[in-house]
Amino acid sequence: MVGTQAIVAYTKPNGTMAVFTSPVNSYGTQLQEGNLSFPVSDLSASFLDNQMVIYAVIELPENTTSVSHVWQDGPVFGSTLGMHQVSGNHLQYLKSVGPKADPLWFYVHITLQLPGYFLGVAGGATGLYLVVKFADVHHPCHMGIGITLFCLGLL
Repeated sequence: MVGTQAIVAYTKPNGTMAVFTSPVNSYGTQLQEGNLSFPVSDLSASFLDNQMVIYAVIELPENTTSVSHVWQDGPVFGSTLGMHQVSGNHLQYLKSVGPKADPLWFYVHITLQLPGYFLGVAGGATGLYLVVKFADVHHPCHMGIGITLFCLGLL
């Protein structure tokens, strides 16, 4: 994706690891080695048990309050890196939502949580009313479950 600050690693044909930084400036990128917009040092990578691990020291810009990262894979032809597919699982990491939608998640959460809370309070009030009105009918197990669920929901 254009604007990505990538740390790239792959296994070379001779079995050694290649690891470098690469800014993605266009959709036709070949992931050429280049500097990122922030300092990266001590790059290394390993490939063991069919898992690749990248090690790096990243110096974040001053006043950085959040960092997003995405893992992606793609084909390697010798020492040439190919582009990953643009379908299926390669598009299922919510990149279209991104950090700009962070308030959206909060408002959706509140919108769903408040009615649930009020329904719980109404259920608790109804339960107390029924206990008082029908004092001779007792279901301690049902009442205990209701109180427990209300307290858990409140937490």
